[in-house]
Amino acid sequence: MARDTLAIVDDDTLRTLESVLSCLSVAVVALDRAARVVAGNRAFSHLQIQNGVSPAAGGEFIALLRSEDHGVFYAALEQAAGKTRAGFSALSRGACGLDIALTLWREDYFIVEVIARQGPSVAQSDTESYSQIPLRSIFDSSGTGLALVSLDGRWLRANGVICSLLGYSEAQLQNTTFMALTHAEDREVGKQLIDELKRGERPGATLHKRCIRRDGRVVWVRLTVGLVRDDQGQPICFVSQLEDITENWQLRETLMGSELKFLTLAENSPNIIVRYDRNLLRTYVNPTFLLLTGMSYDQSIGASPGEDAGDYLNHLQHVVATGETAQFLDSWTFADSTESLSCAVSLMAERSHTGEVVGVLALAHDITELRKQQVLEDARLGIFEKMSTGAPLEETLGLLVGYLQLALPHRSCRVQLGTGTVMNQASAVGWSEPIVDKQGHILGTFELSQSPGTGPDESDMLRVRQTCHIAAIAIERWRSESLLRERERRYRDIFDHTLDMLCLLEMTEVGCLRCVEVNPALLRALGKAHADVIGEPLEPIFGRLSAQKIQALCEQCTSAGRVVEFDEGMMLRNEVRQLHFTLVPVADSGRVAPQILVISRDITLLTRARQKELGRQHDISALVENSPDAIARLSAHGEVLYVNAQLRKWVGGAWPELMGMPMDAVAPLNHQSQLFRELVAQVIQENKATEQEFFLSGLKAAPKVVLIHFVPEVDGQRVVSVLAVGRDISKLRAAERRLANSNAQLRDLSTRRETAREEERKLIAREIHDELGQHLTALRMGISLLRFQFGASTPELTPQVERLMVLTDKTIQVVRDVSTSLRPSALNLGLVSGLEWLTTEFVSLTRVPCVLHLPLIPLTLPDTHATAAFRIVQESLTNIARYAEATQVSVTLSPQETHWLLEVQDNGKGFDPDAVTRQTLGLAGMRERGLMLGGKVIIFSHPGQGTTVQAFIPMHKDTY
Repeated sequence: MARDTLAIVDDDTLRTLESVLSCLSVAVVALDRAARVVAGNRAFSHLQIQNGVSPAAGGEFIALLRSEDHGVFYAALEQAAGKTRAGFSALSRGACGLDIALTLWREDYFIVEVIARQGPSVAQSDTESYSQIPLRSIFDSSGTGLALVSLDGRWLRANGVICSLLGYSEAQLQNTTFMALTHAEDREVGKQLIDELKRGERPGATLHKRCIRRDGRVVWVRLTVGLVRDDQGQPICFVSQLEDITENWQLRETLMGSELKFLTLAENSPNIIVRYDRNLLRTYVNPTFLLLTGMSYDQSIGASPGEDAGDYLNHLQHVVATGETAQFLDSWTFADSTESLSCAVSLMAERSHTGEVVGVLALAHDITELRKQQVLEDARLGIFEKMSTGAPLEETLGLLVGYLQLALPHRSCRVQLGTGTVMNQASAVGWSEPIVDKQGHILGTFELSQSPGTGPDESDMLRVRQTCHIAAIAIERWRSESLLRERERRYRDIFDHTLDMLCLLEMTEVGCLRCVEVNPALLRALGKAHADVIGEPLEPIFGRLSAQKIQALCEQCTSAGRVVEFDEGMMLRNEVRQLHFTLVPVADSGRVAPQILVISRDITLLTRARQKELGRQHDISALVENSPDAIARLSAHGEVLYVNAQLRKWVGGAWPELMGMPMDAVAPLNHQSQLFRELVAQVIQENKATEQEFFLSGLKAAPKVVLIHFVPEVDGQRVVSVLAVGRDISKLRAAERRLANSNAQLRDLSTRRETAREEERKLIAREIHDELGQHLTALRMGISLLRFQFGASTPELTPQVERLMVLTDKTIQVVRDVSTSLRPSALNLGLVSGLEWLTTEFVSLTRVPCVLHLPLIPLTLPDTHATAAFRIVQESLTNIARYAEATQVSVTLSPQETHWLLEVQDNGKGFDPDAVTRQTLGLAGMRERGLMLGGKVIIFSHPGQGTTVQAFIPMHKDTY
């Protein structure tokens, strides 16, 4: 192996080795692969000092040995490197005999045990001939095994100790070799020493080997070999001393194995392991102790627990004093931390071979998480206890928040219900988990904070989900209990405030009934106090006869297990009242005695009302039967349920066959019957009355025009039947037709009269304009001629002539105005020219802008229609000038598909057309003119929103 390679030892390994080695009483040292000292205990340091070697770390182990034993050491080191325990004997630099054993540890280190023998080894001094040695006396008297072995390994002589040790006789040994009885793995051990012995480089050699007994057992021996030489110094044979060290070697191996096992277990144990000496100073601590306490190795070793250790220190002192094992629970808080550590501690005394307590082994199992789990489980049990005792929801949710704070102390949390109520305010929320019931409805959320850049781990999310599940159970339980309490309160309110008389009866063992509970309505009806009724039998409460009947019906109700109802007259406060009794068996598996709830309702008024209703129904039936209208009731499926006398009279002898027949079979398949069925279906679907006229033929009487009203008959929200009421309006429709003919004749007469008036106006206007205008013009010309003929000779005549000229001009203008008012001459050129003249005159007279919109296509209308349209516009503009106070007027003539639309619109103050009195003939005249044209006039107006007059004039010539 390379000696110049120095292994780098980390601090943790060094501290571990030092702490373990310090617990051993024999000299033990740890070497690296280069055979340099890594760590040693005090016994080894003392051995180094005795042999003049400085006990410094990093020194070579061979510095303790004589140079002659260096080869044996390296041979044993090679054997131990092959994971085989190796051992040999050697002399120290101070000539002290040493037994050395080497064991490989952690692939990189050797644990070396060094046992110093008392007194130096005595080397073989003489090389006398074996013939001169008194062998028999030596062999026989020696207490150890002695043998002479030839140079080739044959047994020459052996005393009884050797024979007993190996199980062979001397003769049997002489027939074999020493190497044949050596263990196969140890045959190469000591070869280098023997060679050096033969070469005279060493006086003797001590080895540890395993030999095979005759019975096959293996024994460990300490072999001390010397060489016998002749006078010339040539080797003759070996003299060997064998000592049985099997028991000691096994004890040493057991001790070393135990120490190594302890070291391995302690180094890898999750529990705290500490060793104390008798002065309660720590001699060893494992890495778990350093990890959980936060202390360094130097701070731990050689120190004792502080005064603040309290009970722990008292238990240590008790174990040292009594040697008794102590087991207890202990907790402590680390410095600069709020977290606490809980452990289950066991203190065991370590004793010497004499039984004296030399130290304490402390084993502490970390139960912090277990305690936390126990605390959390206790908190959960507390929550369930609160839930089982009906604690308020706020308290339960507060406990759940506290439970989460215990489980997740590094997070702040709060719970928020669906109503928005926050049960516990916390810091900024990082993530949330919904509270979901069995149906998947979200009842609320648990919100938890988190550090920036970090998210919840699986354990946190699992804990929160478990808490959400408990919260969902609590909320659902609270809702159920609240609903139950609300129902109980509601039932109690109903029980106390209902107008029905309620009584709870219980069957006794002897078969009698007694009162368990009554409501105030029954107490008021009986005129008794609550205490006078509770626990009493029926007879004092209801009377003998009624009690007997109630008893019998209660027995029937109990045996049949069903509701029983009956009516009974009963004397209440000296008045006979008609009561309706309902007996309901109360199902309660927890009760032995059956109970019956008796519900009694005073139906006296209802009975009287029913009698009155029957009388009223009789009256209504008489009214319907004698009604002049035909009445039929139809089911929702279209079947005839009822017909009255009038309808039977109309249909004659076929009416009995109508009852129960569908409408399809009653009415013929024509348009009217189809409309009738559709209207019935519409009323059933829409639950809305309607009416329609029908022409009925094929009746026994003459054909009729009938107005049928369809009225739905409703039961709650559902239409169950339709009442069809038919009224004969034949005479009414005939009178309407006669009135329409009369109106048509009047309108025709009016049209002719208006046409005649327009023709007369036209004629008068033409006569005035032509005849009178010509005469006035000739008169003006004659007056003007007078001025020219006589003005110069008669100056006083000139003013008179001028006055006559002015008067004549005014007369001419009056003639023109009268002619225009009767019929504007522009109207003779057509409606367009008339509208242009009319709008121009309107603007000049009123100073109100008026826009005229005319069509692009030519307009062809009869003179009567053009005149009527002109008069409509003229009346509209006159009304605007008088009443509208408008600032903008428009007149529009536009073609439509079948008619011309003439529209006059203003932005004036408007009016309510319905409020116009009958004395206002202008609007009525416009509507009549529209009807005369074969069209219509529509007036739109509303106060503050202006007025629009629309006249629809037929466009086709066949309508003129």
